Formats: sequence, C-alpha cells, structure tokens
Amino acid sequence: MADTAKKDEPVPHIDLATEAPKDSYTFIMDEPEVIRHELVVDEDDDIGEDIEETSVEEEDEADEIIAADEPAPQVKEVAPAEKRMSPPGDKDDVMTINQKISAQMGSANNITEQAGVQPVTNLKAAITLNDKLLYIKDLFNGYSLAYSEAIEILNRFNTFEEANRFLNKNYIAKNNWEAKPETMDKFFALLKRRYS
Repeated sequence: MADTAKKDEPVPHIDLATEAPKDSYTFIMDEPEVIRHELVVDEDDDIGEDIEETSVEEEDEADEIIAADEPAPQVKEVAPAEKRMSPPGDKDDVMTINQKISAQMGSANNITEQAGVQPVTNLKAAITLNDKLLYIKDLFNGYSLAYSEAIEILNRFNTFEEANRFLNKNYIAKNNWEAKPETMDKFFALLKRRYS
C-alpha cells in the first residue's frame, strides 16, 4: 500500500521565473542617420554654349600664344658615354672603381699568362665544388670518402711520380679511370700544377 500512497500525493511545483525583465541583455542597434546634401548648381546656359562654340583652331592658337610667352627650355647636349670617358692613363682624371678593377684584373691575367698556370699548394683548396663532384662521380665511383682520403694523401707527396704511382696502385685500375679520359686528364693537369 505504500506504493499507492505515493502516487496520490501531489508533486510540488517550482516556479523558476524571476522578477527581472525576461531579456535584460538585448542590445538594439540604432541605424546611423544618413545625411544627404543637395548640390545646388547655377544653371547658366551660356557656359555650355561657350564650350560648344570653342573650336580646335582656337585651342591651337591659344597654345601658340602660351608657348610664345614662355621662354624656351634650355636643352643640354650630352655626349655619349664612349666620348665622355677618358682613357685610364690620364693623370688629370680620377679612375673609377671599374677602371681600377679592370686594371688589377688585367695585371693578374698578365702574370698568369707569363708564368703559364699558377702552381697549386693545396689540392683540396684548388678544386672547385663542381670539379670535386665530377671527380667523385667519375673517378671514385661516387665514394666521397675515397676521394677525400686520396686528396689528403696526394697533398703529402713531393713529386708527381710518387702521386702517379700511388694513384695507379690504388685507384686507376680499380675504378676504371680509362673509361673517363676527359675527367682523368683534368685531374692529372691539376696534379701536375701541384708538383711543378
């Protein structure tokens, strides 16, 4: 019977409503007021007629009158760059940076031409990156460690014959250098510069 008594009891009612207005956070955005100004134009029919009556001939005459009143602009004639430059041997003129560099490069080229090819003291420093990659690929079968080891040992020799003997014994036959004659000749030319 306890179950039936619970069914007959009323359920308490809870009022969740508050006394505050329902939506206190509503913001109503006011639209800005649009201000319109009217442009008042004086309507003179004479202006429009004057514009239409002006002819091309009158405009040309007006341009000529204005041109006659103004002094003609002075035009300086500039000599081409070839004529303005004086030879670098003149003592009166100061040499430009380009002229100085050209003179230095010319003297450096003359020294190398007179002496043939400059000697190399360090093979590792004398070989460019492109040549290094070429030598590794063609002469050392892609093994950069073998290339580095060979260059270090070749730098220690005193004569070309010692270096040639070392290469013949360790690399030329094993890595088939004869199949790449251009790369081999380039490498040997560098070696000859090292031991000359």
